[in-house]
Amino acid sequence: MKKILSILLLAYCFSITRQDIYNDSWAVIIGINQYDNMKDLKYAVSDAADIKEMFINKYDFKEDHIKIILDEEATKENIIEGFHELLQKSKDKDRVLVFYAGHGETHMLPDGGEMGYLLPIDGNQKKLFSTSIPMDDLKRISSMSQSKHVLFLIDACYGGLAATGIR
Repeated sequence: MKKILSILLLAYCFSITRQDIYNDSWAVIIGINQYDNMKDLKYAVSDAADIKEMFINKYDFKEDHIKIILDEEATKENIIEGFHELLQKSKDKDRVLVFYAGHGETHMLPDGGEMGYLLPIDGNQKKLFSTSIPMDDLKRISSMSQSKHVLFLIDACYGGLAATGIR
């Protein structure tokens, strides 16, 4: 009898589902192929679409809990608004994922450090601060979120130090 109870307990421990860990799942997915001021990319939009399908089909995300922002919609204002919506909707037992596929840029700081930026469709390398999204904003977004976990998946060349100091 003890052996059967041990086996049942072991089976129960290994049958934890997403619902046991999270109440809900939210995502913002950004993919930019065509830029106003940068060389166009080939696969960012298709990667974003594939990520959306994977989140829905393999990780139980509800389609209406995913905001997808592609090409001409991927202005700095729309991306920031997408982040804002995540902050408003996600609660303390939720998971949040942000996927970005597009250009990034690293700016060398006068003190020798680096600042990384995500470039929206209208981003400009010569005006990074005013036209792009600093990687530091990702840290602020995760700090402001009530969610249990926040994961940023960044597919950007020269994106700077995206993971530094982010929860």
